[in-house]
Amino acid sequence: MLSEREARYLKIVYKLEKEGWRLVGVQQVAEIVGVSRATAYEVLIRLVEKKLLVHFPKKGFALSEKGKCVVMRLIRVHRIIETMLVKLFNIPLEEACKCAAKLELVFPLKTANKIFGAIGEPKCCPHGEPIPSLEECGEVISNSC
Repeated sequence: MLSEREARYLKIVYKLEKEGWRLVGVQQVAEIVGVSRATAYEVLIRLVEKKLLVHFPKKGFALSEKGKCVVMRLIRVHRIIETMLVKLFNIPLEEACKCAAKLELVFPLKTANKIFGAIGEPKCCPHGEPIPSLEECGEVISNSC
């Protein structure tokens, strides 16, 4: 089980990797989150212990395969919930995003997938970001994540 803080760090590592960083440094994460290097390191190591990150001492951190599956699931659930709230309930986008951020950790992927079908299987969320496929979440390729 992930805490909100751990999920945030995992998504930060994902975002930085997506921007082209092969390895993510403690200082980068600490600056983004607004915490000390020691605090950032502590959380990153917890994610290594959960096998969601790989640590390369004195070089940085990278998502593990399991970590990639977990972060893609979080993003998929977040974007589906956000889309549903905006599309079906006319919730303002930023409010929908905040609600989705609170729910993404506890909302079952199976339920999110049913909502996804009910709202027309959109390709993108209201922010214009792509909704990850089930394959990206490790659901079709493997259930080991």
